[in-house]
Amino acid sequence: MFPSSDAPATAASTAWMNGIAFQANTGHLWIHTSTGTSQDLGLAMMADTSPSIVPAPPSAVAFQANTGNLWITSAGTGQDLGLAMMAGTSPSITSLSGGGWVVAYQENVGNLWITSGGTPQDQGLAMMAGTSPSITGLLAGEWVVAFQGSNSNLWIHTSRGISQDLDLGMMPGTSPSITSLLFRNLHGALLAHGWIVAFQANTGNLWIRTSGGISQDLELGMMEETSPSITHWPPDQWMVAFQANTGNLWTRESSGASQDLELGMMHGTSPSIAASPGTAWVVASQAATTSLWINTFPGTGQDQGLGMMTTTSPSAR
Repeated sequence: MFPSSDAPATAASTAWMNGIAFQANTGHLWIHTSTGTSQDLGLAMMADTSPSIVPAPPSAVAFQANTGNLWITSAGTGQDLGLAMMAGTSPSITSLSGGGWVVAYQENVGNLWITSGGTPQDQGLAMMAGTSPSITGLLAGEWVVAFQGSNSNLWIHTSRGISQDLDLGMMPGTSPSITSLLFRNLHGALLAHGWIVAFQANTGNLWIRTSGGISQDLELGMMEETSPSITHWPPDQWMVAFQANTGNLWTRESSGASQDLELGMMHGTSPSIAASPGTAWVVASQAATTSLWINTFPGTGQDQGLGMMTTTSPSAR
């Protein structure tokens, strides 16, 4: 059954479980969980934007409301943060090791901004119009953001105030995806922590860049106007989901294995991948039918029977 609610854009006061956030074909923010339950949160989203979900603690979704402001919904309550976002862009939210969350977004002046629910901060870094940042939490409450700078290059910005142009050209209109990596020895002791970014280079191929300085062309062609999604599971494995230039959903593992999941995606949309206990990973995507699909490993894709707004992408956590 496709969502068809015409409820007003007001804050819902209901509880929900971690899962997948998406903009339904009604324009409302919806949550779909691994138990198969789905819920319209009664919050209207800006056209051509996508939400970002973070798991507990605390559960939260960040999104651009139809007013153009950044909103957070957590524990069933929606909150307008009163922060104007650039039209057509989406926020990215992550949880912190010490508790709480932090959001990265493109403000309506075109700069990268950060907020954790208190005073928002302009990072003074110009972003490429129409693109969105990606943030991940590190150890000791730190975070790092990947984004496409106004010079079309991939940039990194950290909670320590360090900004770096990585001199890697990105495809216009696309956004990177970043996740943390934890490296441990055979006894489980922490050796190092860092990050890895997946992005569509200006060649149209899928690339990765690590905090250790490794840049690699994975030699996999991506569909124009789409962005990859990367996740990890301990200690040092990772997986990327992306829309290939064939229009199908693909994955690429850190082992080097690539797989065509043989699911046609809606043009201009991007998948979201997350580590999933007991299955290794789960991918959410908008199929060419505009329906939300879930792919897990091992297993096959399943149509969730939930219609999505075209040009938008889901977020899985």
